[in-house]
Amino acid sequence: DMTNIYVFAAIALFILIIACINFMNLSTARSAKRAKEVGLRKVHGAEKKQLVFQFLGESVLISLIALVIAIVIVELIIPPFNQMLDVDLTLNIFTQVHILLLFIGIALLTGIFAGSYPAFYLSAFQPIKVLKGVIDKLPSSLSVRNSLVVLQFGVSIFLIISTIIIYNQINFLREKKLGFDKENVIVIPLRGDEMKKKYEFLKNEFSNVTAVKSISAASSVPGFNLDGSGFVPEGMDEKDPWLIYNIAVDHDYVNCFGLEMIEGRNFSREFSTDTSSILINETLLKRTGWDDPIGKKFTAGDDELFTVIGVVNDFHFKSLEAVIEPMIIFLGKESHRFLNIKLKEGNVTENLKLLEQKWNETESEFPFDYFFLDERLDRMYRSEQKTGIVFIYFTFLAIFIACLGLFGMAAYIAQQRTKEIGIRKALGATVNQLMFMLSKEFTKWVLL
Repeated sequence: DMTNIYVFAAIALFILIIACINFMNLSTARSAKRAKEVGLRKVHGAEKKQLVFQFLGESVLISLIALVIAIVIVELIIPPFNQMLDVDLTLNIFTQVHILLLFIGIALLTGIFAGSYPAFYLSAFQPIKVLKGVIDKLPSSLSVRNSLVVLQFGVSIFLIISTIIIYNQINFLREKKLGFDKENVIVIPLRGDEMKKKYEFLKNEFSNVTAVKSISAASSVPGFNLDGSGFVPEGMDEKDPWLIYNIAVDHDYVNCFGLEMIEGRNFSREFSTDTSSILINETLLKRTGWDDPIGKKFTAGDDELFTVIGVVNDFHFKSLEAVIEPMIIFLGKESHRFLNIKLKEGNVTENLKLLEQKWNETESEFPFDYFFLDERLDRMYRSEQKTGIVFIYFTFLAIFIACLGLFGMAAYIAQQRTKEIGIRKALGATVNQLMFMLSKEFTKWVLL
């Protein structure tokens, strides 16, 4: 999915920006260490642009070294990454020269971007002052560093919020009630016209198996897309039919999938008129605006009338990515394409053996082909779940890099203030007080 690729590319860019900000902050924070070097170079005739190129060169060199390390890490990580996402990615940079050139280009741009501010900042020192030990820091240096901290953690917190949303979405896909019972249901596709015609015979034969709790046939499987047709509800404009999803079932469909009757009754073999009766879902009832739907009529495209005898609860007959839409359930032998078997609790392997044995006794033309409904539904969202997990990993990486940079700055500043800390401790300052003093400057910007 290209959307996922764009998302991962954006996260990679965020991580790169955070790493660049770390480099800028640490380079400017350590400026005093290199002030005398800058002063000596200027005294010996170095121009500002030469110093800028020197510092940019150092940054680009570090970036290129990092590129080599990154390629090695990617080579090591690709196999488990492929296994996690069920993909087959390879990195052939030496056979694909354009990719290698792209990587080198990214490394050069990263080095220039990360080293630009420190290069111009360090090259602006005045030689006479720095050689005397007096460093005139640029007035904007502290505010720039603070702004970079705000930007860095703004990106990190944005990723944290995104991660929470994605985690909730994964839980939603995993735990959302679909409105029907999907557990212990196996689905057998009815292949070929002959098999579809004798579905009642197959149904009766399977009903005698002790492992079977209930069994029904239908034109579609719950959770997957249905067909739609034009219907005109009673009292509506006949020239403006509604496109309504519909599914052909048998009498046992509602009980097999544990659907709840909200109003009216279910299909019954005692009523011969049920062949022209329908059940509607709650969403369709709300759209019609009927107070009492029982007995209302729907007209199909060929002027065939259907009478509403009941209302079932809303259930997700499409993917969870789509909202529940209006739906009609009707009796239709000719349209059955799937046999749905609800198994009793117990040994699944043994139950399947009993079913396969019965199938082989009754059907010789086709092999016993089936799938578990809950597994097929889980497979629909497996890609989203795996992508979400990878997103969470990348977010933790971004947060770790951001904290690493802040830790480096805090450690350096603490080192610079070693004498001050010693004097404060000698005067009675506690460890907690010193920790608060050193961390409050960073904390307020992170909170911002």
